[in-house]
Amino acid sequence: MELTILQSIILGVVQGVTEFLPISSSGHLVIVQYFLGIDGVGVDFFVAVHVGSLFAVVLYFWRDWLNIFHIKSDMNVYQKNPKLLLYIILATIPAVAVGLLFGDRAEGIILTPFITALLITVGSLILFLADKFSQSNKTIKDINIKNSAVIGLAQTVALVPGVSRSGMTISGGRICGLSREDAARFSFLISTPIIAGAGIMLFLHWSGDFNIIMFCGLVTSFVASFATIHYFLALIKRISYDVFLYYSLGLLLFVGLFVYL
Repeated sequence: MELTILQSIILGVVQGVTEFLPISSSGHLVIVQYFLGIDGVGVDFFVAVHVGSLFAVVLYFWRDWLNIFHIKSDMNVYQKNPKLLLYIILATIPAVAVGLLFGDRAEGIILTPFITALLITVGSLILFLADKFSQSNKTIKDINIKNSAVIGLAQTVALVPGVSRSGMTISGGRICGLSREDAARFSFLISTPIIAGAGIMLFLHWSGDFNIIMFCGLVTSFVASFATIHYFLALIKRISYDVFLYYSLGLLLFVGLFVYL
């Protein structure tokens, strides 16, 4: 069915907010489409909202990337870890490799809203436990090859539909002893090639059309993504990741009651 402008705005906001929160953007898109009565959203639209998220993360971290590539040297944390670009690449390789091997099978899995909410909750529980038992004494300057491998392997779990990519990479970072803020920042940095890769894979199936519906989805995804990155990094200094488990449990209860009652 053809999306309305309002529906495209809602889906763009959902994509933008949940792409960078540890609660699964793909899972929330499944649930929101169910409640909006949307069936069969085209690949073109998902290309647009992924591009919106990609633009946001690149724009937000443009200065970080210039330091990581050693084009600039005005952010001390990156100068203390000159191999960070290598570690970002290494953390990306496992998900890319597993995605190329099993990506089509994973994308072919069709989940019910309740199972999707259940998987979101499982991911939030993993993050809750990783956060609760972590020894927070490391920053991005302390990341090494072992840490990037652990975070990269954690990211492969997110290939299961409904499991949050950022949730798994932040969990991996917390397991490695990164602070809450630095685990989130590293997660956002390695999200750049992953979101770009996902967008490219979707783009291969793009029909070539671009209309007002996709434009609205792209713009709202960009704005929501940028705002979420900014406020999440500020907020996570003051709160724990417990809140996402409570949210996921509430979502699971709500979806369960709606679907089965």
